[in-house]
Amino acid sequence: MKTRLFTFLAFATALAIVTASCNQQQEKGSLNTSIASIIPQEEESEESVSEEGNTADSPAKKITVKIDDSKLSKKNTVNVGDGERNYYKYDNASLGTVTVTLSDIPETLDDIKNMTLPHGTADIHNTPYLGPALMVCALNQAFRDKEECKSMLNYVAKRGHDINTGVVDAYPSDWSQLYQYKSIPSILSYFEGATKQNNWTPQKPLTMKMQLTQYSYTADEFVIRLLVKSAAKASPQYVEIWMDDTNNDGKYDYFYPINYINLAHSLGQY
Repeated sequence: MKTRLFTFLAFATALAIVTASCNQQQEKGSLNTSIASIIPQEEESEESVSEEGNTADSPAKKITVKIDDSKLSKKNTVNVGDGERNYYKYDNASLGTVTVTLSDIPETLDDIKNMTLPHGTADIHNTPYLGPALMVCALNQAFRDKEECKSMLNYVAKRGHDINTGVVDAYPSDWSQLYQYKSIPSILSYFEGATKQNNWTPQKPLTMKMQLTQYSYTADEFVIRLLVKSAAKASPQYVEIWMDDTNNDGKYDYFYPINYINLAHSLGQY
């Protein structure tokens, strides 16, 4: 009788241990499930970031650039003077229209650095015609992402002799003038198709036309002025392009715009 009682007690004890262990496993599983429902899973987090759109870590846009200078007449003679005296003479001046086309609008410095340029153009500064269009795109970011705008402008307007120096801020005085405005809603009006009726939204691909006239040439042989037209302004605007001979071989090979603030004047709102 004692032997049977002992056997029964041992069995009951073992059953209690097994039951308690199962209950603990169930509680642990329930707790793990509860935590998992609170902490975002890694895969879900990645998906939510990708849905955010163009973030700082997003890949650069695939933007293609085209430059059409087929309507330029070359080897023209232009005399620079005051009507009485000629100060400088250009024997190979180009006159006419240049059209720059961007497949999309760059919104970050990476977008600019990763653009597909025309054949034979290794860098945006290897042509005098791309600077005005990129300055307008950078100014479009001025009141959306101030730091990105500054990075874009400093890169586009980087002076040739500053390439290998520690100079960061290309034109601090222009930068301070820019933020006298509260906004520049019509800055994209330099591109074709942008009108007041469509809230200054240009057509795609983005197209900007610029003129070279006899007034594009100055007494400073290192400067050329490109004439660009905004649909929001009655008069065209000159953008000054400085030209550097970085190889000291007598040929201009580096071009950068210097007066981007002029593109904002009369368009900015106080």
